[in-house]
Amino acid sequence: MSIYGFVYIIGTLLVPHIPARFTKQFTLMSSCFMMGIFLFLVGPSKLMGFHESLTLILVGLFITANFLAPLVIPVLPEMLDAIKDKVGACDEQTAGNYTGALLNTSLGLGQVLGPLFGATTYAALGWQSTQDIVAIICIVFSVIYFAFANGKAACSQTLRGGARR
Repeated sequence: MSIYGFVYIIGTLLVPHIPARFTKQFTLMSSCFMMGIFLFLVGPSKLMGFHESLTLILVGLFITANFLAPLVIPVLPEMLDAIKDKVGACDEQTAGNYTGALLNTSLGLGQVLGPLFGATTYAALGWQSTQDIVAIICIVFSVIYFAFANGKAACSQTLRGGARR
């Protein structure tokens, strides 16, 4: 799966060039949603009735890898923006340190729990079903983020072209 790493490197160089009209929230929601949609190709999805095809898997890997960088890179700035109004007397450097620590802790937990989840699900249900479950998790997360993180406003702001960066 080195295609992920290669395309991710390219994506990290492209993320700073995402047009300013796209809010960080919109970028996170849409990247997660689209990654979920295209993960159905990686399986290939049993739920969608796709037949096993190397071409389909490679296309799915390439497209989902394009959504990795926009899904990961804007997270810390979005977290900092979310707490900016709430920290008040606390200095920004301390808030940034705690926020960075929380992000890195979350990433670490994901790096431990993700493979455990994947291996367990793969052993119980197989590769295709595991990919279907991960795709559904991505889509559900983006919908929850939209519903509870002021996603409608972020989408409206992006569509109006007045995002803050």
